[in-house]
Amino acid sequence: MKSLRNTPYISLSTWRRNGKEVSTPVWFAASSDTTFFCFSAADAGKVKRLRNSPSAKVASCDARGGKLGDWHEAKAFLVTDDSKQIDQAYTLLKKIWYPDVNNQPDVQVGWPHQQSNCNTNRTRESG
Repeated sequence: MKSLRNTPYISLSTWRRNGKEVSTPVWFAASSDTTFFCFSAADAGKVKRLRNSPSAKVASCDARGGKLGDWHEAKAFLVTDDSKQIDQAYTLLKKIWYPDVNNQPDVQVGWPHQQSNCNTNRTRESG
């Protein structure tokens, strides 16, 4: 959904094994209207929950997780060793968060080495 592309954060909801929903604001980069790369530490709770189940939902939010839009059902997967997708995710992220750096080829932006990329594909809208 295009409205998700116009916000710097999305709320990513995942579920614990006991069924409890957990919503977390994440920074992301959209590669299309339905595919988003979310960024998180590899040992973060949301990443652990996504290892257990790809079910997720997303909504636009502010930096503190205050929901700004409707929820959308999603299917998520972890990108851990696909270097082409990881490079794509970082390129998109850099364009959003560091727009002035993009025009300076001699400037590099560093990323934490324990990064895991969560690719969220919105599959259908929820009411």
